Amino acid sequence: MNLGQNFLVNEKILRKEVEIASIGKGDIVLEIGAGSGNLTKLLAKKAKRVIAIEIDRRFKDKLNKIARKFKNVKIIYGNALEINFPRFDKVVSNLPFITSLPIIFKILDYNFDDGVIILQYRMAKRICTKVGNSGYSRISVMIQRLADVEFIEKIPREAFKPIPKVNAAMIKIKKKTKFNVKSEDYFRKFLDYAFMFNKWDDIIKNLTFFNGKKKISERINKNVIKTSPIEFGRLANEFYKEKIFIPEIPKEIKRKVQKSIDLTGITVYNIKKELIQEAKEEVKREFKRVGIKDTIGVRFPEIKKVIYKYKWKPCEVAKLLWSNTFEERIGAIYILRKCQNFRTIMELANKVNDWATCDAFATNLKINEKFRIKFSKKLISSKNPFKVRLALLLTRGLNKEIQEKIRKKIRIKNKYVTNALKMIKIEN
Repeated sequence: MNLGQNFLVNEKILRKEVEIASIGKGDIVLEIGAGSGNLTKLLAKKAKRVIAIEIDRRFKDKLNKIARKFKNVKIIYGNALEINFPRFDKVVSNLPFITSLPIIFKILDYNFDDGVIILQYRMAKRICTKVGNSGYSRISVMIQRLADVEFIEKIPREAFKPIPKVNAAMIKIKKKTKFNVKSEDYFRKFLDYAFMFNKWDDIIKNLTFFNGKKKISERINKNVIKTSPIEFGRLANEFYKEKIFIPEIPKEIKRKVQKSIDLTGITVYNIKKELIQEAKEEVKREFKRVGIKDTIGVRFPEIKKVIYKYKWKPCEVAKLLWSNTFEERIGAIYILRKCQNFRTIMELANKVNDWATCDAFATNLKINEKFRIKFSKKLISSKNPFKVRLALLLTRGLNKEIQEKIRKKIRIKNKYVTNALKMIKIEN
């Protein structure tokens, strides 16, 4: 069982960690990743109470022995990401490298004073890099919105057992009141998008690409890495108020960007180029599916024109879905699959009037189960057979009881509806 744990065994570093934490006799201390209890014993000598969390039950005997010796130690066995933390004043932990970031975010959801954390060196640098410095990233902004952070020192990998492949670092965190944003999800998307670029001019230019002529704030004259967390919050709130659409950045592209930051300290990345390439790959797969091979190279420039022309605005997709040009129909489907707005998709669904568009719509619509049920219930009682077919196709993969409830509301049957029912029966 690989839990990504490498235990700090260097006594000098352990003592320094406890010293920097400045633990008082009245403090309740949270420790995540107690392991064999090297740090737990030192904390127990200083704190009023120690709450030690450990996922690996192979250490149960050692930790229970410590708990019997130190009456102020409470051991909790479980995954730190899945359990609720008791009240604590300070956190002093040597975190598992592979889960350090989500654990830190969870810790920062709680009210506490401060703490000292040891984690992977590269992640520590990302967290602690201040505005205006090389390596400042979205993670820097997200953490520094919640806490004041300080990089203490780099720790050589030889201080751990087993020896990890990378070095570690010690950081100090002090909880602070976070500034408010209109939407947490929008703020996350805004940061993801902003750090794809080095200059705000490029961000404005590319967001105009997605939002057409919609007004976008131009009161920004800094490089991205010179924008403080609180300025990011203000800008995100402005963009949210003006209803500026920000596209979701694929995880693979985010990884490439972060790698670029790690290597160069700046982001120089062309999101528009990446998205067009992604669209081309999608079209290539679609062409292959329908048996078109020889004309792909000729058709690709047309796809690019379509995406530029319609600015990725889902409200314009209806015009494309009934185009006589194959490229425009595929381009429409590709744009549509990025849309998550119920009202917009419902408007388009109401215009479906042929089986081919109906099937393409159902296949490419990337929405969750809750939305699929909602769409199906809205469309199933229609007298338009193509809407009924679409409703049925959207129920594929759902629970059989839910499928049956939706099917009972069918008012019309013809060959398109019957064919869809047969498809679902075969799949079940």
